[in-house]
Amino acid sequence: MANLFLSSTDTSQLNTAAYYIDLGFEIIKEKDRIWAASKEVQIALSSIPTDRKGLLYFNSEAIDLIKKNNVFYNESENGEITVMTPAGILMTIVNQESPKLISEKTSILGNYMGISIETINMNASVGFWDNLGFTIGMGNVDQGWVSMTNNNGDIISLMKYGMCPHQFFNPSMTFFNGKEKNPIVINNIRESNTPIAEEITHFNEEGIVDNIVLKDPAGVGCFVFND
Repeated sequence: MANLFLSSTDTSQLNTAAYYIDLGFEIIKEKDRIWAASKEVQIALSSIPTDRKGLLYFNSEAIDLIKKNNVFYNESENGEITVMTPAGILMTIVNQESPKLISEKTSILGNYMGISIETINMNASVGFWDNLGFTIGMGNVDQGWVSMTNNNGDIISLMKYGMCPHQFFNPSMTFFNGKEKNPIVINNIRESNTPIAEEITHFNEEGIVDNIVLKDPAGVGCFVFND
């Protein structure tokens, strides 16, 4: 069960919930939060105008680690901690168990592979997530990309700023579907009338759009790539 989630906003102006419904997600109300949920991934949606996009982490130990390391943070009346990651992303840490969200719906985005973050300081970002229990499973800091996981199976991919030859909305979901399936997924997204932020031909010798980038109304990104 995941502990780390993306968080977005859902106001009447943005209508982020409708955006995710078009992509095949189910809207689930759980206590004081609303979620866009599929079998693979869940995104926390907030209707509070002062809330911001970022990350939501259900982990009481992480709160203690943030306080112990004297990181600048804000503590709310309900005990939640909000901290800025080295990549400049707001993360709220909640002192309770993660919600057990169950959805039978499969989104049209394909194979979910975690959260991608672009950072200007790889060493600082790796150190931040390492301190919270994530370890490098793939990649290398010197190469400008690492994939980190924790014991719960949450995945963070860190990319060095300036490496990606396409738009990067921080943070982003990542979906890898393979060279044969991804064109089908892209076509399904087009048929859903979901706006495409960028069509990518950079990696294709024939100039074919084989990867795309999406952005929800609050600015949370989504990479739909073939590998």
